[in-house]
Amino acid sequence: MYFINTRDLLFVTLSLGIAFLVIFLCLLIYQLLQVLKNVEEITKNFVDVSKDASHTSRLLTQGVDALSDKVSKISLFLANLGPIVQEVIKTRQKKNKKK
Repeated sequence: MYFINTRDLLFVTLSLGIAFLVIFLCLLIYQLLQVLKNVEEITKNFVDVSKDASHTSRLLTQGVDALSDKVSKISLFLANLGPIVQEVIKTRQKKNKKK
C-alpha cells in the first residue's frame, strides 16, 4: 500500500480514527443499555419488596387492631365483673359471720 502524497496519509489516519471512535461509541452505548437494564430490574425488585412490606404492615396493623379490640372487650368485661365479685364476697362474708 503506497501513499501518493501526505494528503492520502491524512485521510487514511482520519478514517482509522473515526472508525475507532465509532467502535468506541458503539461499545459505550451498549454498556449504557446494560446499565439501564440492570437499573430497571433493580427498580422492579424494589417495587415488589415495597409492595410486600406494605402488605405485611397492613396485616400487622389489622392484627394489632384485632388485639386492641379484644383487650378492650376483656377490660370492659372485667370492669363489669368487679362489682359482681365484690357482692359475692360480701354475701359469703355475711354467711360466714352468721355461722
